[in-house]
Amino acid sequence: MAFSLYLFHQQKLNDFPKQHKYFFRVQKVSSSKYAFKSVETGEYLHGDPKGRAFLKVVPSSALYQNKPQDRYTWFGILFQNYRKKHG
Repeated sequence: MAFSLYLFHQQKLNDFPKQHKYFFRVQKVSSSKYAFKSVETGEYLHGDPKGRAFLKVVPSSALYQNKPQDRYTWFGILFQNYRKKHG
């Protein structure tokens, strides 16, 4: 299952970029891990042991059921709730 993730703050909607180079398709790889694939280039977000992230081509031979098997392309998502303070 793949879905597109478009998260934004309502007040910044007018300034939100519309070019494909800023968007990723998010694929669920396991119960708590996700892979991010660039809409523009088709490359996957890839992490390294030092915590750096960059885009990398994942060959079709490294995919299983259209999902990357390289664990350096798997990420967790931490959700944070933002609440507007009324004062």
